[in-house]
Amino acid sequence: MTYGNVYVASVCMGANYNQCIRAMKEAEEYKGASLILAFSPCIDHMPDLSNMMDHEKALVDSGYCTEAGVEATDR
Repeated sequence: MTYGNVYVASVCMGANYNQCIRAMKEAEEYKGASLILAFSPCIDHMPDLSNMMDHEKALVDSGYCTEAGVEATDR
């Protein structure tokens, strides 16, 4: 997929809080358009949100969700 001159990040706060904040900071500082794709379950999909962060970490660890921050010009 080609993005042109766009910063694109995929985040999952429950898996890695620091990576999430870093991606937001990089997106804000990027000289151009930025897009952050954030995985965030809602109460319709997970009625018991008390262990949401554990589920997010398990999704990333399994490879179902990925975390990355990439400038399109680096591709």
